[in-house]
Amino acid sequence: TFVGSEEPLVLGIVDEFKKAGLKIFGPNKTAAQLEGSKSFAKSILKEANVPTAAFSIVRSLSEARRALVKHDFPVVFKLDGLAAGKGVSVISSCKQAEDYIVNLYKNNSNTKLLIEEFMQGPRILTLQLGRQK
Repeated sequence: TFVGSEEPLVLGIVDEFKKAGLKIFGPNKTAAQLEGSKSFAKSILKEANVPTAAFSIVRSLSEARRALVKHDFPVVFKLDGLAAGKGVSVISSCKQAEDYIVNLYKNNSNTKLLIEEFMQGPRILTLQLGRQK
């Protein structure tokens, strides 16, 4: 079996197939977290001393406010987890940041948010089965 989307990989389908003795191609649940959790990926990069943008991981409005003091604008907000390409926002001002985090934590009190240094430069496109991602 070849798994075509990230969600089943993040949920551990490869592990389950292997337990059942079935053939499957893809990363196990732990390895799939590199794609499925931005905070997990950033933590792995930091632990391995791989250069990456400065970041903070927060879970509440008060943590987000405290973390923002450490970052210059623009800043990048990334929702943790699979977001189908819709979980990244470039925030250009204090007001925009405050509006974003207040709205985010109003109904989602424990959402994990990655606040990251904005880095500008050329974007490198990756290919996935012949399609640009």
